[in-house]
Amino acid sequence: MGRARASKNDSDIKKSLARSEPVLVALRVNEMYPENVPLQSTPPTILLNLPRLPSDLEYLIDGHALVLHDISANLVVDLIPDAIP
Repeated sequence: MGRARASKNDSDIKKSLARSEPVLVALRVNEMYPENVPLQSTPPTILLNLPRLPSDLEYLIDGHALVLHDISANLVVDLIPDAIP
C-alpha cells in the first residue's frame, strides 16, 4: 500500500495529524481495542488515499501505525506499523 500519507495533500495531512490528540497503545491483531482508550479517527486527507471500507470497519491511527478496527466487535483486525511517519 505504501505510506498512507504519501500524496499531493502531504502538508494538509501533517496539519490534520498535528491538530489531533495522539493515541499510542500497544495494539495487537485479533485483540480487543481497549475500552478506556479514546479512538483516534483518521484525518479525511488520509482517508482519500485509502480503499473504502465496509460500514462495520474503520481506519484508526495508533502512533505511527494505521489500524483496521472492527467497530461492532471492537477488535483490531489488522495494523500496519510505520504507515504514518
